[in-house]
Amino acid sequence: MGVPAAETIRTVLWAICVDGASNRVAIAGRSGTARSTVASTVEFLIAQGVLVERDVHDGSRGRPARELALGPRSPLAGIVAFTPGATIAAISDLHGIVRSRRVVRNALSIGPETAVDTAALMIDEMIEQQPAQSRVELVVASIGAPVNVRTGSVVRSNNRSGPVSFPSLGWEDFPVASYLSRVLGAPAILENDVHLLTIGDGVGVGRDRLPLVRLHASIGLGAGFLDSDGQLFRGVGGVAGDVAHLVLESSSKHVCWCGKRGCISQTATIHSIGRDLGLPAPAGDQRLPAVLREAVANHDESAVQRIRDAADAVGRLAAVLVDVLNPGRLVLSGELLHLGSDALTRIRTAVFERALPSASRHVDVTVATDDEDGTLPGAARLAADRMLSDPAALRMMRVAGAAI
Repeated sequence: MGVPAAETIRTVLWAICVDGASNRVAIAGRSGTARSTVASTVEFLIAQGVLVERDVHDGSRGRPARELALGPRSPLAGIVAFTPGATIAAISDLHGIVRSRRVVRNALSIGPETAVDTAALMIDEMIEQQPAQSRVELVVASIGAPVNVRTGSVVRSNNRSGPVSFPSLGWEDFPVASYLSRVLGAPAILENDVHLLTIGDGVGVGRDRLPLVRLHASIGLGAGFLDSDGQLFRGVGGVAGDVAHLVLESSSKHVCWCGKRGCISQTATIHSIGRDLGLPAPAGDQRLPAVLREAVANHDESAVQRIRDAADAVGRLAAVLVDVLNPGRLVLSGELLHLGSDALTRIRTAVFERALPSASRHVDVTVATDDEDGTLPGAARLAADRMLSDPAALRMMRVAGAAI
């Protein structure tokens, strides 16, 4: 049996895993590939264990239909989320579906090496529970900080008073992606967490809701942008969406972690609220939202007003994003939205009062219901797309001899 061209293999797998084709006729129809080419490629992938073909009985007396599915040697991805309160690990397949997930409760203060080793151990344990020939071919990791996607590390700050004290925890400039790659024996990617939330927002969304913007307001502040084709816009350096340093007002006297004054992060984040109220919570402490909710419940007027000021600032930022990017959908998320009874209302109101009518009349404003696994769907989708599109796809499937 000859080895199909790399592009043909990718076309067949894309038709199955992304376009939903379940048999050879559907693959040919959706991909525009000749049926004979599809047939030989499918047979090759079945022989390699990448695909399996099985009978589907529908209760009729006729010959059962044949359905294609991923086989035991189809590529798997490892997914890791480094959060302030936990290290989360999962494995996903070429459909972008999470197959298994584990979590260890810890803090970023354990340091990057320990966190990566913890994640790698969980992924290895999950792989052992998969079919004998399974292995991880790509790793996608996320962290709630500005990320240099080229070096796979957290971006170094110019100030040591950021919302999460990455410098003191040893994360800045640590080669997270390359260390993950070394311990798991597979290529690794480090992404900003809001970018992966944004990719997850795009799964299954209609084209009439694109472009799409995700605005996340919590301990810190960040955004993500999907273009009209549903692709994440990263910018040249991979830091597109780092809106925390836009200067929409210059009333704050505090120096941002970027080293400048007037950044919206010094007004519109939970970290800045806690700092201004003098609450006993260190930078990056995830107890701060609970402390603020308790203050609101106790009718602390200074806390209520400061949260409203932050919500208004987020609303002004959201209006700017609607004007500049003209999205079909704006997804709001983050704990700031839930601190006060009217925080979300104030943000929505600012969007429609401040954005140009020509932009705001078309935008669908929604609220995400993320939990701690919020980045996993986006990471799984990114991993599947990379494995299906990368020129090294055949190598990842351990198929020898094809010219890439």
